[in-house]
Parts: sequence; C-alpha cells; structure tokens
Amino acid sequence: MAPPTKSEKAEYEALIAGLKLANKVGATKVVVFSDSQVVTSQINGEYQAKDPNMKRYLEKTMEYLRQFPETEVRHITRKLNSRVDTLSKLASTKPGGNNRSLIQETLQEPSVTKTGTKLDVLEVSGLDLGWMTPLIEYLKFDILPEEQKEAKKIRREAQNYTLVRNVLYRRGISTPFLKCIPTSKAEEVLDEVHSGICGNHLGARSLARKVIRDGFFWPTMQRDATDFVKKCQPCQVHANFHVAPPEELISVTSL
Repeated sequence: MAPPTKSEKAEYEALIAGLKLANKVGATKVVVFSDSQVVTSQINGEYQAKDPNMKRYLEKTMEYLRQFPETEVRHITRKLNSRVDTLSKLASTKPGGNNRSLIQETLQEPSVTKTGTKLDVLEVSGLDLGWMTPLIEYLKFDILPEEQKEAKKIRREAQNYTLVRNVLYRRGISTPFLKCIPTSKAEEVLDEVHSGICGNHLGARSLARKVIRDGFFWPTMQRDATDFVKKCQPCQVHANFHVAPPEELISVTSL
C-alpha cells in the first residue's frame, strides 16, 4: 500500500478549500473538475482509499460535499485543466495589488493530521518543553530573560518561529512549517522514522532529513540522529563490513 503523494494531498487540500469558499458564498450546486484520477475516483466510489491519511482526506471532503444539494466531480485531462493552471499562477502572486478580485487564502496547517503512527499521538502538553519555553514565552507573552545577552539571542531566534493555535512551529524558506518538539521526545520520533512501520534504518544524515520531511524540528536533530544510529543494534549487526585498509597502501619495488 503506497502512501499518498504530495500532489494527491495538494488536490484534496485545494478541493476542501474551494468547497469551504463555495459554502461561504451560498452556492447550491458545485461541479468539481480535477486532473487527478485517484482523487476523483475515490470521491465517486470507483477507487478505495486504503491509506489512513487518504481516508481522512476523503471523509473530510465528503463531509463538505454533503453540505450542497447538488454536487458533481469530474475527471479531466491535464491539457483541459488550463484554467486551474492560470489560477495557480495568480495565487502565487502577492495578495492585493492588481489582483484585488482574486480571493486568496493561505493554509497555516493541513486540513487533516497524520494517523496510524507514534508521531500522531505526540503531545507536548504537560511536558518540560526545554528549549521551546523561552521562545513560546516571548512570542505569546512578550517575556524575555533578564540577562541582556540571552534576551537578545531569544529575540533574534524568535524571528524563525511562529505560534499556531498555541503550538510552536519553525518557519522555513523552502519547507513548510515544522512542528517543534522538546528534546525529551526526540528519541521517540527518531525511533519511529528510523525503524517504525515505514522505517528503513537510514544513516544519520538521511534520518535527520527525513524527520524534517515528516514535519518535525528541534535544534540538536543532527547530533541526536548520529547518536541514535550508533546505538541501533540491527544497524550494527547487518551493516556492510568496512574492507578498506586502515592505512594508505605504499608500493614497494623489489630489487
């Protein structure tokens, strides 16, 4: 069972956002055109959504579709979907300006959350947040440490973070918001990504990058990933033997 691709998630996110907008303006009939055969077939009941996340996206979509008296979902080829391509280019521009008639909305978080792994039940409430505490106190209550040097450091670092529904996220230039977790939960996340249901015992560098792709962040991620891989028993047992000589070989000419 293959996990949902980013394009399929994006199709569902765009569809859900469009249905929300249609509901707000009082639409009674909705006709959806999509070039994703997987998404349209799942909605029309032709395909079965087996992945837990796809099921939640499908349930969320059907929940919004039931709010309209008449709905229709059609699959079209990508060549016929030029109108959506034009809208996507307009949506990538800055709000306002010459596009005042275009309604734009920025999604701060996914419509549905991941399910089925340890990462889904990761809760930080009631825990010692550690490195996150001064950032949250500054962003939420404008509280800074008394020491001037430390206060300057927190003020500078806080520019890379934001609070969404009282949850701390790290901003990124080329990545979406990354959910920050305390270091006390770091080993749990590393264990799930490294040797969980979809884990493949990655090396330290690849493991840290995969954690970022899964949407999590903490400052000592690379160092913790290195220490975790060194302690992984299956990795030590089944790893390839290093057959390179310990020293550089020196050629000797016999007389």
